[in-house]
Amino acid sequence: MDTNANFTNAKLINSDFRGAHLTDTCWEGVEKLYLAQSDKFKVPKKLFF
Repeated sequence: MDTNANFTNAKLINSDFRGAHLTDTCWEGVEKLYLAQSDKFKVPKKLFF
């Protein structure tokens, strides 16, 4: 399933992105993304916009 998710200014402390197919996703201002679980991508500790 494709998503057009908007995580603007979200705190993603307990997020689980395993199996997610994220497309056209806004990550602006996201905090604690490095704590999210994922199986297909490495989440950087710092995002650059």
